[in-house]
Amino acid sequence: SFEMGDMSSQGRIKIPGQTFVQSFKPKGDELKARQVALNSQKSEAPSGSCESNLDMALEGVVQFAPILDISVKSNGDTEVGVEGLARASLDGLFKAEGSCAFLAEKRFPKVPKSKVVCGPFFCIAIMLQMVAEVELKGVITGSVEVAASADFRIKGKVLINPSGKADVDFDLPSIEQKHGFGFAASASGSARIGMGPSLVIFPMPGVPITINPMMNAEVRAMGTLNMPVGSLLQESTQLATQSHVNSSRVNQISLCGAAALNIYTDIEIQGFGLPVAITASLSTHWIQDAIYDAITQGAEAFVRFIAGPAMCIPGADAALDTVMSAAKSAATLLSGMIPDLHVDISTPSSTLLAPTKLFCVEAVKSPGFDGSSCSQDLGCHSTGRPSSPMVTPIPPDQVRQTTAPSAHSPSCYSIPMGDRFIQLGDWRWAAIDDNHFSVSHKGGQTAQIYRNDGTLHPGPRTDYNAWSRPIGYPYGITFGPSFIQIGLFRLGMVDKEHFSIAHKYGYVSQIFRSDGTLHPGPRSDYDLWKVRSSGPASGITYGDRFLQIGKFRIGDADGWHMLITHVDGQTIQIYRGDGTVHPGPRTDWTAHVGNRLPVSWTCQSLEEMAHGTCDAKFGTFGDRFIQLGHWRLAAIDGNHFSISHKDGQTAQIYRYDGTLHPG
Repeated sequence: SFEMGDMSSQGRIKIPGQTFVQSFKPKGDELKARQVALNSQKSEAPSGSCESNLDMALEGVVQFAPILDISVKSNGDTEVGVEGLARASLDGLFKAEGSCAFLAEKRFPKVPKSKVVCGPFFCIAIMLQMVAEVELKGVITGSVEVAASADFRIKGKVLINPSGKADVDFDLPSIEQKHGFGFAASASGSARIGMGPSLVIFPMPGVPITINPMMNAEVRAMGTLNMPVGSLLQESTQLATQSHVNSSRVNQISLCGAAALNIYTDIEIQGFGLPVAITASLSTHWIQDAIYDAITQGAEAFVRFIAGPAMCIPGADAALDTVMSAAKSAATLLSGMIPDLHVDISTPSSTLLAPTKLFCVEAVKSPGFDGSSCSQDLGCHSTGRPSSPMVTPIPPDQVRQTTAPSAHSPSCYSIPMGDRFIQLGDWRWAAIDDNHFSVSHKGGQTAQIYRNDGTLHPGPRTDYNAWSRPIGYPYGITFGPSFIQIGLFRLGMVDKEHFSIAHKYGYVSQIFRSDGTLHPGPRSDYDLWKVRSSGPASGITYGDRFLQIGKFRIGDADGWHMLITHVDGQTIQIYRGDGTVHPGPRTDWTAHVGNRLPVSWTCQSLEEMAHGTCDAKFGTFGDRFIQLGHWRLAAIDGNHFSISHKDGQTAQIYRYDGTLHPG
């Protein structure tokens, strides 16, 4: 049965089960036979894991064969290079009912594998433990079955010094993975299984470093689906796409009925202290004993190797005793120095690199996934495991993290924007003013004007053309659930069959239907201002000169023709560079934009492209405080709330009795 968490599991619930050891499996050999009898091995999770109940079963194997390159300078600077093949294979089955918030782990072996190697002036302790994680979030009613395996090679280095500076540089040259997926549930949530090694390198003197790469299989779903697990695992070999490293919404869109199995590898780096889970099993006395044994065993082996056959000469044993006595004295002296190294092994380690994805693939997708309104929320862009608990976070303003695409990364495309316009190839969609929205070509022709009163004013014409505006900051452009707002106009998917353009204070100017027909205004139905509330952007992707909004796509076909199409194959409207419009239904032009793929998860989202990525240096939080830039809003105690600046000044204190105490 499950056990409650303690220090050895970083406070997380402990996954039950027995551990086993198998022989080393070289690359190319199957790491583990696929488990097909998980249903009979389910265990019931602790009460409260899900709203009603949660049963689960997990079987997995992890193998890691790293090559280490370690150097320690006299000033304490430590550089660790690691390269090796990590292999992980797992099978998991979940049966849940209701809202879930569950995170558990298992570390094996219970006492980490450890080794101490000593040189003339220092020793290095190496500890290795495997980690399995299970996480369920959101609402899941039904069953989820996952089978995944991966061989992934990691390569990188960590440079760290006692003064607090650390540099981390890692990449993932390649990955080979297999996967299977079964889903029969109603869900708006995710289920993740992760497995990988936790490798600790502790130079003495020096600074300990923990490296934790992990393979994750994460199922994300929204809606009700029934996808039986396949009888055969699918296989793929891929090159990594990146190197070097939501809560409920208020809207009326129905669950989109999509799901994906995301396979990804990531890496987390800690330093300056030992992980809490390790210190729960090991102590300074263990390190002292290991150093003593390492030096004495090394000395004995060295003497026997040098002396060889001479050991049979009278007096050789006495010489050996003399050398060993000296070695034991040195070992006692060195191991006794550990308390003087000023390394408190009870101090939690610090995060040098939060879990960062190096590779991700949407391995299995439900039919129509790419055209669904929630694909961005269910795919690689939204996956990720949480940081380890009981780890000291480094303040965001002291961290600089960059990622660089590898030579094998898919292309990322730019969507130029500016003051109330979005540019797709040679076309601009723009709010010219509060009452007029136009589709215009860079050659000077305006093909269509949509007015606030719901009327249509087609070209050819040259007024209300947006090409005089410079590309720059996208003033007046925001994003929401399956819509884009430009000025006072919204364009987006109302439901899977209807796309509309609507004004905030006016009417719907046009409805574009999935069957290829157009339904002009003025009208008040299918109004995006009535059926959508503002919220996080979702259901919006982009690619080479196109936007995908739910099941509808807007794109520049060839520099002369702008299309609005539906995933079912219909072209609903064509805007031509000579200012004319050509309505559907028709299918002859659909493939001109429909065959292009959305950008990879490694690229920015459209919202990030427009307004920048969320900057953790500006907004963060901690023990009863929220930090915004250089200011903190904090509950100092049960009676006092303050607003204070990082330079030390408190501008205002709010007291429980309602009184104000300004600075």
